[in-house]
Amino acid sequence: DAMRQAFDSVRISGTVVIGEGEIDEAPMLYIGEHVGAGGPEVDIAVDPIEGTNLIAKGQNGAIAVMAIAEKGGLLH
Repeated sequence: DAMRQAFDSVRISGTVVIGEGEIDEAPMLYIGEHVGAGGPEVDIAVDPIEGTNLIAKGQNGAIAVMAIAEKGGLLH
């Protein structure tokens, strides 16, 4: 939820091109989802959490990653 909220506060018109899966496989940040508050068109790649077991146990070491490029700039 935090990554989605952050995207929606940024002045971009983003499309998730590499995400958590197809629309019927992921609740948010799915491939094809539009994010942002409007602005330049960009492509987005996301992996909100690597280390879900660490998060569940309240431990350090989990990571979230994203990449943003001009529209058409990410291979998928």
